Amino acid sequence: MRNNLDKIDLDILRELVEDGTRSKASLAKQLKISEATIRKRIDRLSKEGVMKIIALTNPLKMGLTVVSIMFQINPGLVSEAARKLAQYPNIHYLSALTGQFDLFVWAVFLNQEEVYNFVSNEVPKLPGIVHSETQFHLNLVKRAHNWILNEEKRT
Repeated sequence: MRNNLDKIDLDILRELVEDGTRSKASLAKQLKISEATIRKRIDRLSKEGVMKIIALTNPLKMGLTVVSIMFQINPGLVSEAARKLAQYPNIHYLSALTGQFDLFVWAVFLNQEEVYNFVSNEVPKLPGIVHSETQFHLNLVKRAHNWILNEEKRT
């Protein structure tokens, strides 16, 4: 298994991905292992950063503005630009890329005016910015949160 996750870990994760509010007693009964084992495994998986039980919201349904921004950065400054971008609370996902763009962010703002202020006033302050492209999200069609657990189902 990847990252030292065994079958029991994966079974627990599969169940919690479907319903993170399930009781440890319910999980123990379903998986036919002790509640103490469930508790220890969940604690370990949480401490190791493998999982975090949260409420997953849809910012578009909450009336917020969601954008993706791709950045081309001067070579040698990608890590520095990424560190600066990671400090902005509006940015919820940040990834380094291959291809035409170097960095990708997924950000949530109160409204279009906040997006405009960020793109106009904050982006130019970032080190090494060559070009950026901003795209507004219109509808969240799919957001999977169990990608690791569905590998055996892929075709």
